Amino acid sequence: MKMRTLLAVLAGLGMAVTTNAAPLQAAAKPATVKVMLTGDCADGEHVEDADEDDCEILVSVTPKNKNVSATLEINYDEEDPDAWEEFDSGRTRGGRLIFSIPATEDDMWMDGVVLYRVQVKKTAGVKVPKMREYRVEYISALAAEGDEDLAAEMADDKEFNAEMDKAQQENKQFIQQQQPNADIKQGGPQGGQKGGFNKSAEFNRACGAIGFPQADCQKLIETKSPSDAEKILGSKAEAWCTALAAPPAGMKVPCSMVLPRAFPPING
Repeated sequence: MKMRTLLAVLAGLGMAVTTNAAPLQAAAKPATVKVMLTGDCADGEHVEDADEDDCEILVSVTPKNKNVSATLEINYDEEDPDAWEEFDSGRTRGGRLIFSIPATEDDMWMDGVVLYRVQVKKTAGVKVPKMREYRVEYISALAAEGDEDLAAEMADDKEFNAEMDKAQQENKQFIQQQQPNADIKQGGPQGGQKGGFNKSAEFNRACGAIGFPQADCQKLIETKSPSDAEKILGSKAEAWCTALAAPPAGMKVPCSMVLPRAFPPING
């Protein structure tokens, strides 16, 4: 082989090696969608006089610059899998969409079981979650009469909700005193806690109580989304939520109740 030809071949091989060794451009990570039932109905029961009429289903997209369309479907007959019908629809804005679920019909609190589910429209670059059903049992005050167990449960719920609402109001007043001109958007779910609510201190307290890493706890303090918070917490989510709420000993408080209050969704 002539020297000129050999050099040309070697040069070509070198170029080929260089080209093949060049790192491939990483594929864009798909956006993720989370659907969450929030409000006093999040535990599967919505009881008149004990619960607020604040039931909502939150659809959130991460990152927020991605948006999706979604449809809320309802089923009044849990025995009939074909009884689903469209109840509402919309599109996320800033990565958020909130479906309000009223507990009343014709100004009367509903009774019985209602199923809900959300259909997220397939969108390019978005990982659509597996659809799940939410079961909510509505119990009117009239239906609850004479049921001692339910009456005791309602009393406990009333006391707990009152403590949560009181703590959230104290938090707002504390922030207003510190920053009189600030637009207050952040509440706190501190069950039975007295005094002003310091988000950083309380989050760190909850993290310390369950041995959650400090670096991840800082990410939690900085985030503003329930779904992002749940992602950061991972398998520690339920333990952290209970630690943050600080309920009576032996009582567990689900994240479905705590996170929406700790990270209120921004409507619109």
